[in-house]
Amino acid sequence: MTIANQPFDADAYCRNAAAIRNRLMKPRNAINGQKAISAPRPVERSPVRPVLAERNPFQFHVKAYRASSAFAKTPKTYLIRRSLELGFTLKEVVGPFIFLPFVMARRMLAWELREKFGLTELQISRLLKRDHSSIYQLFTHPRPTEEEASMRLALEPGVTFLRSFQNAYRSEVLYSEISAIYRITSRSIPILADRLGLQRRDLGSVKMRAKWKEVR
Repeated sequence: MTIANQPFDADAYCRNAAAIRNRLMKPRNAINGQKAISAPRPVERSPVRPVLAERNPFQFHVKAYRASSAFAKTPKTYLIRRSLELGFTLKEVVGPFIFLPFVMARRMLAWELREKFGLTELQISRLLKRDHSSIYQLFTHPRPTEEEASMRLALEPGVTFLRSFQNAYRSEVLYSEISAIYRITSRSIPILADRLGLQRRDLGSVKMRAKWKEVR
């Protein structure tokens, strides 16, 4: 291969390079000789601070399980937590109330204490503050279901049986409605109100309100 000696023209070389550069930087389809878009500037962001994890790694469902009766280790703790799940406090369960909701709750708790912890009737009677003969009488009846023993669905969230009954009684709710909600007879309502120290309601106004409601 032979290369002929040709004179080098610097001006022609520069003009040719400029033409090539203009052709590449400004193509024919460019709009009004628009310049090329410059690259966007980097956005300054604040430094990311590491977020420390909570000290307690347990989730909410684990905390709820630990606070439930299923996690109770002793019969006393189980009795307190299970009473709240049924809609009563421990004071209400062991109190001197013989109405149907309290009796069904005690019967349910007695069965569960015997099955879960293997307690005898005498030990259960000490926890429920009852005579052992009454505990023997409880076990002569079949174990109640959750619907029969629990009042939680009929009560407001976070409110126990007696507190809810007091609110309904002071709000002058009709005896028929109280009897249907709290599973007690109409004759038992004033008795329970006297036990709680509530003021007696005027039965005349209650009857008039009931008649007016029927007329409407």
